[in-house]
Amino acid sequence: MFDLFHVLAKYSREVLDRVRVDEANRLRADQPARRVVKSSKWLLLCNRDNVAARDQVRLEELLAAKPADHGRLCASGGAPVPVAGD
Repeated sequence: MFDLFHVLAKYSREVLDRVRVDEANRLRADQPARRVVKSSKWLLLCNRDNVAARDQVRLEELLAAKPADHGRLCASGGAPVPVAGD
């Protein structure tokens, strides 16, 4: 039996992981930026209200650095959607 919460939670984690892997691969030449993306999973998954003060700046910087698919992710609520020209 499946419930909507767990289906969406699993799907969201899979989408987040896929975007993080794609971004890390895109940033192979920029090792410091790649390291930030690769170490961002739990920071992105946590509730913003529960982010420690020391991690707040890191979270804001991470969210400000837009991945290649950022527009698609925001438009779809998490799932990449096709964009004209793809």
